[in-house]
Amino acid sequence: MSEPRELPCVATPCSPGELAPALVEAWRSTTGDEPSRGSILLLLAQWALETGWGRYCYCWNLGNYRAVRGECWTYLPRCSEVVGGVERFYRRDVPAEREMCRFAAWESLDDAARFWLGKLRSRFARAWPAVLSGSPAEYGRQLKAAGYYTADEAHYTGLLVSIVGTLDRRLPPVLAAPPEWTAEDEAAVARECPFQGPQSIGVCVEPPEPPEAA
Repeated sequence: MSEPRELPCVATPCSPGELAPALVEAWRSTTGDEPSRGSILLLLAQWALETGWGRYCYCWNLGNYRAVRGECWTYLPRCSEVVGGVERFYRRDVPAEREMCRFAAWESLDDAARFWLGKLRSRFARAWPAVLSGSPAEYGRQLKAAGYYTADEAHYTGLLVSIVGTLDRRLPPVLAAPPEWTAEDEAAVARECPFQGPQSIGVCVEPPEPPEAA
């Protein structure tokens, strides 16, 4: 893994079919065990919730969380968090708000998946038993208690439960090999999980600006 430094803000979309095997391999390498299907579905559901099914995923930040010391980082153009029940927005081009837009960043999906699992097992250890049991409702409660997100707990947890159900119906029993994710699956997501944007401590609400012409 590279030394901590700032990385360009690059969109890194992927599908559940691409992410699932990366999470399985990351689980094996970080825990030495085989993950249950329920555990991988729960992680996929949080990724979908936090990144709008990958549409708002930048620099492989699968859990959409801010950078801390020792991590590479990028500055999102715009983000938000819920403070006292009110959503507040921040922009990286406003000096006083810039650090609120500093999010963790990686150069590869494999590195990001391993680091995300490590963070859940350490910094958010109270939520890890719910990952092991594949319990989205308990996972949502414990993440809130650990300060992972500032959104409304009932809303966040309800979405996790809903997305896990959708993924369970759409993905095959074995997730270690890349499962196919089709246009039909995308249509099912649009029907069953109409909320497509991220819902966490940080929400990227506009894409990175294109580079200026020379």
